Amino acid sequence: MPVSFPLGKKVNYQAEAIPEGSNVIIVDDILATGGSATGAAQLVQKCGGNILEFDFVMELDFLKGREKLPSPTFTLLSGQYESLK
Repeated sequence: MPVSFPLGKKVNYQAEAIPEGSNVIIVDDILATGGSATGAAQLVQKCGGNILEFDFVMELDFLKGREKLPSPTFTLLSGQYESLK
């Protein structure tokens, strides 16, 4: 089954890759617009998994990606200035 990610990327996955009812934590390096994390969340949900939280090393606050995520979100570092683009 395909899942679409930002920038036109598509990922195929096996439906049994995440057993139904699994509790999942999604971990990524940077939270920017939230597109990749949202795509990962859709994949987990299509497999029947439960997303417990999202964890990121850094968040670019000004891009407001956190607002798109359906579960609690945690970051270690925060980039609050648009000059980080």
